[in-house]
Amino acid sequence: MTNNNMVAMIVEIEKQCATEIEKAEADSKSAIEAHRKALEEKKVREFDLIAAEAQEKLQKAVEESKRASEEKLEYVRNDLKIFLENQDINREIEERIVSTILSD
Repeated sequence: MTNNNMVAMIVEIEKQCATEIEKAEADSKSAIEAHRKALEEKKVREFDLIAAEAQEKLQKAVEESKRASEEKLEYVRNDLKIFLENQDINREIEERIVSTILSD
């Protein structure tokens, strides 16, 4: 084999290797980009899921707070109704007010 043939073979092998390397790099870049895109999509889905769960918890908390407030309001209304309807309590309050005023 002559030097020229050996050089030609080396050059051809170098070209083939360079081509294979370029193809491998392109394949790797495509795989990396596909993986990056999949991860971005997963991130968006997870963020949406977290936001939906937070919204649901907030809605439940608001409903529970509203229910508790309504119960307390009903309790106060009942107490006020009893208070306003009970003449004995009203007389006692009036007597204490008058007594306090007169004692000053």
